[in-house]
Amino acid sequence: MAKRKTKVFRRSKFEDDFEALLKVNKIAYEYEPKDKILTYDIPSSLHKYHPDFCIGDTIFETKGLFDLTDRAKILHLKRCHPNKRLVMVFQNANTKIYKGSPTSYSMWCNKNNVEWCTIKTISTKLPL
Repeated sequence: MAKRKTKVFRRSKFEDDFEALLKVNKIAYEYEPKDKILTYDIPSSLHKYHPDFCIGDTIFETKGLFDLTDRAKILHLKRCHPNKRLVMVFQNANTKIYKGSPTSYSMWCNKNNVEWCTIKTISTKLPL
């Protein structure tokens, strides 16, 4: 009896697209690696963060929607793990952080010293 391939669950179509880009460029990666889970604390509570993708020691967090909760989480992670390289990968870096805001995702990242790229710009830089 032939073995059936098990499809790995992704949290979004955008993660599927990013993974396809890595595969096309023959980049070794781990998806949500269990041994690279980072803890972070929000004052008075401890939380866990599961990276979307890891290439070596670099963590890639893919985001279509980058809401207030996600932005706060990224700042907490940077504070708790200052030596970790975290790169945000946006579907559209020009999206505003909220309706009517003058600030886009990329502007927020620049202001908060968070590395970022889009799936289009990162594809020209692979392999990392």
